[in-house]
Amino acid sequence: MGFPLDEVDAEAEQVEHAISDTFVERMDALLGHPTEDPHGDPIPSARGIVKDKDYPSLLDCPTGTSLRIARVTDQATEFLRFLERHGLMPRNRIEVVSRDQDADTVMVRPESGKTFNLGFRSAAKVLVDVLK
Repeated sequence: MGFPLDEVDAEAEQVEHAISDTFVERMDALLGHPTEDPHGDPIPSARGIVKDKDYPSLLDCPTGTSLRIARVTDQATEFLRFLERHGLMPRNRIEVVSRDQDADTVMVRPESGKTFNLGFRSAAKVLVDVLK
């Protein structure tokens, strides 16, 4: 719907208390029964079943490989805005070019931007799926 990632939770919280279960069911069907929210977190099924995957972070994934950002574990407003500015959004493609253990940095190349360094603390909060 075009909301910035840092505003999604607040909007969803407002809607959750204002619509019926029938409306939620129809919206879920209209959206194709998504299994993940915009941050990449799993959405429970109607029966409450959560399919959670174990993804590596930008610290643990292979270098020089095509990756897809699967999930962002920190949903603090400023962090999400930082990710958006740099094209590190869930479902976007990315490549880890290298890691520098001495500088605690990960050099990343998002599909929509230029190569830059990300600190280890931030890199640990971005989980990825290795593309074949």
